[in-house]
Amino acid sequence: MALTKGFFTARRSESAGSDLASCISFEQCVDILYSYINQCTLEQESTVENMNYAQVRKFTADCIVNYVSSKHPLVTGFVDETGKAEYGRLTKALTDEVLDWGVLTDAMQDPNVSEIQGNDYKSIYVEKNGKTDLLRSDITDKIITFESADDMLKIANKLLRFSEVSLSRNGALQGGMTREGFRVAVCDPSVAAPDKGENQLKDKSPMFVIRKYGSTPPSLEKLIGWHSVTIQQANFMKILAKTGLPIVICGATGSGKTVLLQSILNNRVPTRRLAVVEDQSELNARMRDENGIDKSNTIQLEARPTPPSGTAPLTFPTFSNVTMQLLRMTPRLIVLGEMRTDEIVSQAITAAYTGHGLYSTIHAENVEDCVTRMTKCVQATSNGTPWDVNMQTVCAAIPFIISQQRLDDGSRKMLEFSEIEGTIMKDGKLMPKVNTLFKFISDGQGIHPEDGKLHGEFYQINKLSSKMMERLKLKALTKDELNILLSGPEPGTMLSCTFDDTTEQQVVRR
Repeated sequence: MALTKGFFTARRSESAGSDLASCISFEQCVDILYSYINQCTLEQESTVENMNYAQVRKFTADCIVNYVSSKHPLVTGFVDETGKAEYGRLTKALTDEVLDWGVLTDAMQDPNVSEIQGNDYKSIYVEKNGKTDLLRSDITDKIITFESADDMLKIANKLLRFSEVSLSRNGALQGGMTREGFRVAVCDPSVAAPDKGENQLKDKSPMFVIRKYGSTPPSLEKLIGWHSVTIQQANFMKILAKTGLPIVICGATGSGKTVLLQSILNNRVPTRRLAVVEDQSELNARMRDENGIDKSNTIQLEARPTPPSGTAPLTFPTFSNVTMQLLRMTPRLIVLGEMRTDEIVSQAITAAYTGHGLYSTIHAENVEDCVTRMTKCVQATSNGTPWDVNMQTVCAAIPFIISQQRLDDGSRKMLEFSEIEGTIMKDGKLMPKVNTLFKFISDGQGIHPEDGKLHGEFYQINKLSSKMMERLKLKALTKDELNILLSGPEPGTMLSCTFDDTTEQQVVRR
């Protein structure tokens, strides 16, 4: 990452400190420090990417100390009357500036908080253990707010600082990553609608959402512990990941799609060349050894938004252009963090249809809606190709679709795991032929008052189709792995799934 010009200004010895005219401002020093931290991060990337939250904070604090002690910056306000730099006070001020998040600090450090939602300077919500409520003090239980819209704007820009962007009227919609690796989406106050009604706020506020990630990478085993998937589903996905067959995960925002995708990705064949593209990097796809060498033959890129002009040359790294470039780089497995546009979906379907492995996520309510949405996207870019042809292409390209949803009790579950066998004519309309393999079935009693949870059971509904069975027999699987994929309930029954090694029991199909 290129360093700012100010970085070289700060590279002076302490003996140069007598010239007050050479001082830089505290804001300039912070900018230079962020570039220095970025440089240190890149130099130790293989180590940093595996750190938990506490380790990242310590690494950052050490970078600040090293920066001050090695670069000896002269900063206005941190030089005494004799012209001597006050490095101790400067180190503390820089540490507070970089590592402290004001009223958000406790929530940023709380491992049970998964999302922070700043709607305005008086309204901060947090999602904690699946429940969303106003941010409150753990000691007094009082609602915590920013002092003013300006105070919130300062924190909003601070959230973006590590990504080297800031808010403005012309850059009102920004996204990036915090130093801790949390994803942020931020809006400038200029796009906020004016407050109306009683007790309205006079000043318009910025808005932001901070999506936090756990201190350890997600795994299928962890999802079993959360009762998001069963051991049978996890074993099925773990083995299926070795085949490289395309899998698309659908669901709403915050339903756990990316966590599930990472968990599946962890079980891929390391020697199968992998290409990853995301608009904001969240996945950890590389498998490095103790020397920092990637043993998984992986290339991982981060795309940029389309420029404000609305047009970009083919060499500009938009998501679409990066995806096109990846297809020229001989990947066997492609991971698209999320398919958002018609063009991206069309590219993904083309890649999967022509033999590439594909993992991706998309916003859709269920399996059927997912197929329909992908078909609409392909239709929009197909220059008049009939709907039925595009539907057949999508169903042939994507053999497996998972519906991952966040339920009203705050839990995230794999509601359905289905095989797409092809298409079928229904009521005169071509539809996807869905073979439901696993499904979560609610007890229909709503939220249970004793625990505040939705109750239900996971079942294996059907076996894989005979066509898919023959396809899997050509994959490099052991006999035991193949038996797990090919097993299933007898016709007219379902298998009750569990969260441990308890033997599955058949039940009569409802």
